[in-house]
Amino acid sequence: RLNAANPEYLPKSLIKGLAEGVVLCHYFPRETMEKFTANFPCVSICYDYNLPNIDVIGPNNFDGMSKLLRHLVSHGHRKIAYAGCLRDCFGIHRARLAGFLEAFIELGLEFNPANIFDFSDDGTEKRLIERILQPNDTAGITALICGDDELGYRLAGRFKEIDINIPGMISITGFDSVSAPEGLPQLTSIRIPSIEIGKSAVNALFERIRNPMATAKRITLDCMLIEGLTVKTI
Repeated sequence: RLNAANPEYLPKSLIKGLAEGVVLCHYFPRETMEKFTANFPCVSICYDYNLPNIDVIGPNNFDGMSKLLRHLVSHGHRKIAYAGCLRDCFGIHRARLAGFLEAFIELGLEFNPANIFDFSDDGTEKRLIERILQPNDTAGITALICGDDELGYRLAGRFKEIDINIPGMISITGFDSVSAPEGLPQLTSIRIPSIEIGKSAVNALFERIRNPMATAKRITLDCMLIEGLTVKTI
């Protein structure tokens, strides 16, 4: 991806001028995106670069987080934490944290800043485990929402190693709804509408080609809650 704007690595259809636009479906460095948008109408899937004249199509992170929180609250949880990599270059975990906070306020839950766990920092895993092992008083947590399933399963594997039972000791959810690795329970998670996002991206690109100077659009599609085996009623 670092060389994506280098002619040596570009698809032949772009080099020969056969393509009229580009749909980008992964994160690219900003300088790469600036080169792309200077030469082609572009649509980005999921990642928002805050550049003019590039449309962004992705899942509604606010909708997904609201569904996860409402699900946990319906199972009796009130002491709910968020775990994510908040300083990575992608920004998706930050967007989902924003959705988490909005839903938290909407549901009238008591917010504790100590319940935001930034896995960009060393020592965060240790701090989280210490909080889980505390009694369920004002300092404890009963449920954890992870910024994506990758982090959720990583933590589930670590919890299994040290005998933190899921969901007996902690309920845990993810985001993206991927299959569980062998030996781990399927996460309760959010399934993003990948096919619909792809179709919307292609349609947006056709419109961007027709009107390359149109104001950039941010289009989000609602998600679906998928119940797994990692949330208990308390």
